Amino acid sequence: MMTDTVAPAPSVRAPSARFNVFMRRDAQELRCAVPEDRAVPAFIDARDWAFVGRLDGETPVPHGFDTRAADVLARWNGFYLFEAWERRGAD
Repeated sequence: MMTDTVAPAPSVRAPSARFNVFMRRDAQELRCAVPEDRAVPAFIDARDWAFVGRLDGETPVPHGFDTRAADVLARWNGFYLFEAWERRGAD
């Protein structure tokens, strides 16, 4: 018998690394988080991407940013791509 499962909510705790966050200019919901101690990937260029801030444990984690995934994927890939979104209505 199959049962419905609910995916766990993305982690909202501060990431273990500090990240620089870039936004795709033509798709502003697409973000790339790069650990501060890693080189910015070659696909991030000033024509197509804009620096939008840092995640350093003090700043709020954007909706859509999964801290656990960011920690793992940045360790393997050197970056973490995610889709940012705004929460509307009451929390």
